[in-house]
Amino acid sequence: MKLSLLVFLLVSMLIPVMSNAQDKTPEQELHEMISASQFVVLAYKSGGMSALTGLSQDCYTQIRQADAFECIYIDLGARHIDQPISKKMNWSENKYFSDEQFLPRVAPLFHSRNISMKQANKFLRETTVYINRMVDSEIISHQESP
Repeated sequence: MKLSLLVFLLVSMLIPVMSNAQDKTPEQELHEMISASQFVVLAYKSGGMSALTGLSQDCYTQIRQADAFECIYIDLGARHIDQPISKKMNWSENKYFSDEQFLPRVAPLFHSRNISMKQANKFLRETTVYINRMVDSEIISHQESP
């Protein structure tokens, strides 16, 4: 699927629902998702999973209500990088990005916006697909650049 089709689907279907909860436009949300994907890949390239853990921790420590979903995007991107690498290297996945630690970290963000668990789960399922594709695209672009 081409990135332009991905962007169209994202802007037209997923983001409007969550943007209303965050008082942001779909374009602003898309920009945040792309930026988070770029930060995740750069952090991983510079410091591995420990850099991703630090990036996420810093995000939640310095969180502002308006930027809260950026932390979720960072976590989703980091989870996408961690899972296949851990599997390939026969390592345990990073516990910080496990469901057991991730879900308690993000639940208050949804709760504070009166987003139901059903809506939150739908958002996470759908957003994960988009973030994964953006991270993959970012990784490929870094491999192609000299």
